[in-house]
Amino acid sequence: MEERVNPSIPMKILLVEPAQEQLQTLEQEFSEWDWVSAPAGWPVTGESHLIQNDINVVMVFARPKEEKYALGLCKKIKDFPQGEQIPLLIVINRYQMMLGADVRKLPRANFIIAPLEKDHLLKRMEEVGVPVNYEYGMRKT
Repeated sequence: MEERVNPSIPMKILLVEPAQEQLQTLEQEFSEWDWVSAPAGWPVTGESHLIQNDINVVMVFARPKEEKYALGLCKKIKDFPQGEQIPLLIVINRYQMMLGADVRKLPRANFIIAPLEKDHLLKRMEEVGVPVNYEYGMRKT
């Protein structure tokens, strides 16, 4: 039996440490999605309530030369009670492939190389367990 698709339900993505430029690009290129920025210092602050049931994916942005810090953020997210269930993507550059390999060892986690392209992002989301509708770029219901 085929899953029903509701194109009116947008993706809701929690962003961890995006640069302002990255956030603006995402909001422009993926305007139909709901982008929520985590507060500064999260997840280190320990506020696990930010991962709500309506969050489809948590995206962590790795800065150059801060790979250990970014990996630590990913591990902290996965340590939350609901962390193993939430899909996680880390946005890296092409020089951070070792970080991407380390993140793939975490449950329901993967990497994506910036700049983000919609089809590639949807494919990575699907790989970490988010049911997506490629026609609409939305989640399946």
